Amino acid sequence: MSNTKAIEDLINGYGTSEDSSFLIPNVTEDFLVVRPSGNPISAKGLKKSII
Repeated sequence: MSNTKAIEDLINGYGTSEDSSFLIPNVTEDFLVVRPSGNPISAKGLKKSII
């Protein structure tokens, strides 16, 4: 698979996911989301807070 195709698949997968479960297998261990409050949260923490 080409790099371009892999990136397109990643973007399409994220865009069509209905919840944050897409993040867990597709991000690094040190990935952080910065919430509107300015506080960072890990992908696992984000998944727990949405479910």
